[in-house]
Amino acid sequence: MSDTVFKPSVYLLHGCPFCMKLRLFLLEAKLIDQVDILLVKSDSDELRHVKEKLAVYLPKVGFPTVELTPGQYMAESDDIIAWFAEGAGIDIETLPTFQDFASGIFNRHLGLYRENMQLKQQTT
Repeated sequence: MSDTVFKPSVYLLHGCPFCMKLRLFLLEAKLIDQVDILLVKSDSDELRHVKEKLAVYLPKVGFPTVELTPGQYMAESDDIIAWFAEGAGIDIETLPTFQDFASGIFNRHLGLYRENMQLKQQTT
């Protein structure tokens, strides 16, 4: 029997605004050392492998995704943030940098990200 404690694995996609939102939360909440970050580059073989792995556990693979406990996965950045915040007893309203990002630049970035995804779909 192993004495090692499970450390949640956080799967992030490079350039994803939702992933940046989660990463910023983990940093400001001082929880970043309590997780293993797996940053995946888009359009890579690694991305294909990660998606195949996650597809076994999720009806729709998206980023960010976290393995909370062995075999238990969660997607959706807001749900993941809420899970970590609740577990650590953190009120996300008290995180000024996260709040500035979430209510400001994130919204703008999200609009550009969605526009970029639509353009990519049109060209393929």
